[in-house]
Amino acid sequence: MPARVRKRNEMAPQIMPLLLLGIALVSSNRYFTVINDEAWTLDAATNPVHTTLAWFQNGAGPFEHAPVYDLLLHFWLLATGGAFEYLRVPSILFFLAGLFLLGRAARRIGGAACGVAAIWVGALWPLGFHYGRLAAWNPFLFFLIAGLTHAYFRYLEDQTFDRWAVLSLFGVALLWTNYLGWTVLVFLLIDQILRRRAGDQAPSAVLIARTGALFCLAFIPVFRGVRSELASGIHVNHSALTLLSNAAFNLYTLLISESVAPWYWRLSVPGGLAVLGCLVLAFLSAPRPARRFLLYGLLILLFMAVTGTLTSKRLFLIAPWILLPIGVAVGSSAARSMRIGMALTLLIIAGIGWYGIYARNHYSDPRFVEPWLQTAGDAADKIQSGATVIANSPSFFFYLTYILRVPDSGANWKFAGALPDSVHHPRVYSAETWLASGHPISPAMTWIHGVAGSQTEKPMNDAVGELDRSCGGRTSHLTTRDQGYAWKLRFLPGFDEPQWRIEIREYDCTSAISPEILRLPTP
Repeated sequence: MPARVRKRNEMAPQIMPLLLLGIALVSSNRYFTVINDEAWTLDAATNPVHTTLAWFQNGAGPFEHAPVYDLLLHFWLLATGGAFEYLRVPSILFFLAGLFLLGRAARRIGGAACGVAAIWVGALWPLGFHYGRLAAWNPFLFFLIAGLTHAYFRYLEDQTFDRWAVLSLFGVALLWTNYLGWTVLVFLLIDQILRRRAGDQAPSAVLIARTGALFCLAFIPVFRGVRSELASGIHVNHSALTLLSNAAFNLYTLLISESVAPWYWRLSVPGGLAVLGCLVLAFLSAPRPARRFLLYGLLILLFMAVTGTLTSKRLFLIAPWILLPIGVAVGSSAARSMRIGMALTLLIIAGIGWYGIYARNHYSDPRFVEPWLQTAGDAADKIQSGATVIANSPSFFFYLTYILRVPDSGANWKFAGALPDSVHHPRVYSAETWLASGHPISPAMTWIHGVAGSQTEKPMNDAVGELDRSCGGRTSHLTTRDQGYAWKLRFLPGFDEPQWRIEIREYDCTSAISPEILRLPTP
């Protein structure tokens, strides 16, 4: 694979779509709710560095990933004081950089046209518009895999020590960011074997062994976290129907995004056919190196489906290896029919995904549009009037922290962690802390239930039982209905989320009378 000479004006068509995407991401942040994963990550990032490292070294980390991004985010919060408008900036920059490196990798496979095509495919990618902004590990993981892929093809062109060092650095950072990064490295090894059999240029077996030994040594400090994840996160006892439906759903989501759920047939059927057609055309028309990476990405998706680790938040692990061959196929296909077919399928995919983003009422998982900012604002008004709030949603607590500016430090307020554990307010509780403190009752009590994991359900039920016995009930407001509730019960094993994503109960505790609670859905 010969090295290519860069033209002076080559960068402009690659930078332009990234600039447009960056502006769109920053300007639209307010329309997408800070989801639970972001709230957890931002809260944990306020901890001292030694605390974060101790968590992961002892296998007690709070998430299913290793600590590199958390450490980077920690220093970003220190530099910006946790200013709300800057929280997602690092993630957006990493995502844009990942798309740029993916374009460079596509260019090394098929030329400049492939590089531009890959960047445009990524810029118009609906799922990237959602997850590429999140203040969590997903965009950084995308950046690392795109960078690793580019460094891999760059090293194959010229096997110097400097290029090997860059490749190794990306590999180590990947292992220190996500435990499933091993699957990516394993398929790079498989690619080396296939290249040798095909007579293509490949590193020596000794160098491959040394690189593997380096990765193993670098992985030792976070190995305990992997054991913990294997014990709690791997589930292989699914039926074949469940496995296939989960794989098909996530493959559909990978390109269309969550903005249009599969049960909206008028949109999802043509969308699903376009996804299938796009992948088939990419496989048929892409050069052999890109075609192999498409297969690797699909095999990793199948591996995650078999092990029960396949969810939409992990799709960024394989996304670079799906977008890469699609971009290469668009830019390199010589057959006019192939180019027209690829353009048509991508137009349908982007059109359906972006329509769902605009409409905001076809989501398969509505967490991106849950009204937690409004809910937290209403709760803050009640707290200022003397009410006590009990809740379980990290997103709610995160917004409430910023609205109440806890802890109060005047004009120089900085984000120091989220309510109710990292920072405290006398009238804001989780169900666990409220029960542990003797369930104190104020004249007005507000109980707010969101989707936050099964571990919060029993404390929330116990808390609402105490309130039902101690206070006069008023009303229960239900909002954000999950339109796919029946489908998820049927096809997703262990699905235990409520049909209504948010429930708010308000109690008047000046009276011991407990009338029946009326559940009033919010339109």
